[in-house]
Amino acid sequence: METNKTSDDGKTPITLENLHEVFSSGPSDEWEKSRKFLKRMMAESEKFWAEREKESKKSEDTSD
Repeated sequence: METNKTSDDGKTPITLENLHEVFSSGPSDEWEKSRKFLKRMMAESEKFWAEREKESKKSEDTSD
């Protein structure tokens, strides 16, 4: 089985056998930037839903 054979477009297909090579040779600065962005977006989302939950509890309390 040939795992490192390149395809017609010049890219190496990702397989379980070469996955560690792909991650070690990847652009870590780009991945770090993406990771920071995702963490920030998740924090904003959690904050939004926490505020929304508080608002819904307030509206339930006032409707009684």
